[in-house]
Amino acid sequence: MKVFMDVLSFDECGYGFLVEEGKFKFNTSYLSTDSSNFIDMIQSTMPILLDWVIKSNKSCDAEVNVCKGNSSCYDVEGGGGYRCECQDGYEGNPYLDEGCQGHSPILNSQNDCYE
Repeated sequence: MKVFMDVLSFDECGYGFLVEEGKFKFNTSYLSTDSSNFIDMIQSTMPILLDWVIKSNKSCDAEVNVCKGNSSCYDVEGGGGYRCECQDGYEGNPYLDEGCQGHSPILNSQNDCYE
């Protein structure tokens, strides 16, 4: 894994992403003042897969699991722990107190967030 920590004096913003080695080639055009082009390129061409489980409570049957509101718990095959995921129609982080929130395309189109 390569880590770059330099911050240019004209741009105090920083970006980070994981990508398979050899799949990303830096181009100085990414330093433009319009960062949306860079963000769009990363989101549309750099796939990522992050796989992990919760092991402290080995299954959803445990008295306490960390899945929050509007989420479901499912056991990982082979007894390796469990995962939480947002229920259909919800999005967010099922591990945080805010949990999963209702998804509304109208709300998303009225803000500056990228999907």
